[in-house]
Parts: sequence; C-alpha cells; structure tokens
Amino acid sequence: MTTVMRNIAFYSIQLKRGDNIINPQVIFEMLDYIFQQLDCNQRTYDFAQDKNCVLDGLNPALNNTARELVIVSGKVNYRPMLRKFQAVSPDMPSPNPSLSPITRDNPKDQDEAEEEKTHVLMKIHGDEIVVLYETRRCFAFSHFISYLRNYCTVYHAQTGITQNYDYIEQNLIPRGDFLSLLDDLGRVVAGEVYISRSILGSDSMNYSERIEDVKETIVLNISAKRARDIKNLIRDIYNNFVAEGTQIRRIRLEGKNDNNNPIKLDTDYCQMKDWLEVELHPITQSIINPDRLFLAMQQMIERISME
Repeated sequence: MTTVMRNIAFYSIQLKRGDNIINPQVIFEMLDYIFQQLDCNQRTYDFAQDKNCVLDGLNPALNNTARELVIVSGKVNYRPMLRKFQAVSPDMPSPNPSLSPITRDNPKDQDEAEEEKTHVLMKIHGDEIVVLYETRRCFAFSHFISYLRNYCTVYHAQTGITQNYDYIEQNLIPRGDFLSLLDDLGRVVAGEVYISRSILGSDSMNYSERIEDVKETIVLNISAKRARDIKNLIRDIYNNFVAEGTQIRRIRLEGKNDNNNPIKLDTDYCQMKDWLEVELHPITQSIINPDRLFLAMQQMIERISME
C-alpha cells in the first residue's frame, strides 16, 4: 500500500444568460439524469482527439445539496511495446549475456486505455456551485467544464426542458492574497497574461477563426515604460480574471520590492488549494478508500460555505 498526497483545487461555476445569473440547480438535475438514464457508452465523451472520459460514479451528499462525482478518463490509440525489467547487481554475471531485451506487443486494444480516476465534489452555494477538484494529469478542470456543457445540451434536447441559460462560467476561488502581495510590490515592471485562444476569433478582436492548431492559451506580454509602474493595470486585469474566468487563464508578474530586488508573482500559486493524504492500491494505483477522500472534501467545502 502506497500513501501519497493529492492536490485539491477550488473552483466555482455559474450559469449565465447575458449578465443574469441563473439558478444552478439544473446542473445537478442534468447530472442525475445522464447517470440514471444514459448507459456508460452514452455518457462517454471525447474531450480530445485521443482522450475519452465517462461519468463513472455519482452520489448525492450533504442533504442533497452536493454531488460526489467520479470521472474516469484515459488516453486511447496508444499501445507502446511492453518491456520486462530485471535489475541485477553489475558485479553479478548475467544468466545469459547474449540475450536481447525481453519485449512483447501490448495486448490492449486500440480503444482501451489505462484508466485515471478524478474525484469531484460539487455543492450549491447561493447562486453558484463550489467545486472541489482532484488535480490529475489526464483530465483537467477545463475538460470537466466541456463535459458539463456537452451534456447540458444533451439533457435539454432529450427532456424537452427549456434551457434558460446561455453558458457555464468557470472561476477559480483565490486564496485572497494575490492583491495583498501585489500591493507589497514596490512597482510592477512586466507581466504575462495567459488568455484563451478563443479570443482571437471573438467579436472584440476578430483576427481569425482558424485556431485549431493554436495552443489552448496565448500569452500577452506587458512591459512598463522606463521607471514606470503597471500595478494598477494588473489590478484591473486580476479583477476581471477572478470575476469572469472565461478568457484570462493566468497572470505572471515581475516586480521590484522597496529594496529594488526582483520579485515574481503568479496566480497559479495563489489559487486556493489543499492537499489530502490518500492510500493507493499497490498494483492499480487507484485510491483504496474514496469514501474517506470525499468525507475530507465535504469538510473542506463546508468551511467554504460558512465564509
């Protein structure tokens, strides 16, 4: 049995129609519907060219104000050769030095993948849903939002229930110290703003719709004039970053403190995050007791709800 620490990131989502915020309960109704009414294949979603995911588990929690989700994801069309490793001490003779490395074909099918489980806890809090998200390598939070958007469309189409919202807005929940750290900087001399590539085809820029080959984020570099400060500009950008969360993905700064020493500041390190200890199966590397993980996440999310 292996014990590791898992990163839990804090987000929130809202349903919007224009500037109006819509009751988020429909997200839970959609999740309940697809898990109960659709089979596993119908719940499977291609979130990238070679990556699939499926809602594999769903349970109500906290007096039905929350949902515990297990998302299974994996990379398909990937079948490397298998190699057998047998380490021996260099001063010990090999049984047969002339033997070549032992390799064989991978027996899995092209549409099979090593599964990776992501545990998610969602709780309605006022006009938004607070989301505690287990950070994994394959299935990012942006992929989770794509999954929700896709199956909201399916849900409304199949049930005939009118969709009274236009889009799902995602926001990170900050630790609250970015602006205080910004204020501690004597001046800000340069910044990098990471923006969704979709802005290239937006009404405001309208440069091009051909963004398929562009990375998910583009970087806007901002530099202050000599001996000037762009702190107020960065404060405005950060307020939009927290409030909207649809275009700006990250802000990195280079500044000077009062002693003129260089300091760097990054919103990726200012998002509210926590760590939980989990026990993994020695062979499958899956969490042995996910109920214990969800219980700890419930305690976290209840603290958020009381703030």
